[in-house]
Amino acid sequence: MVKTLCNQACNQKMPPLRKTATSTSGMTLLELIIAIAIMLILASAALPLMRATVQRQREVELHRDLREIRNGGWRTQAALLIGSCSLIG
Repeated sequence: MVKTLCNQACNQKMPPLRKTATSTSGMTLLELIIAIAIMLILASAALPLMRATVQRQREVELHRDLREIRNGGWRTQAALLIGSCSLIG
């Protein structure tokens, strides 16, 4: 009798622990909205940083050009004093 009960218990199938979805592929509309919202937040944070970087690059180029003009002016003035160049071609 015990042997029969044991055999019956062993032959029974165990129910699955959780149900699995058979046709889930892609993203839901909610997931897409959340992903787009996160991307917008990141983009809005990066935009001011990019503008500041471009402004800094322009300022560096301006300072470089001003330094070149200032140094070149002294060279031209010195050359005029020495007489190695003239303003009239």
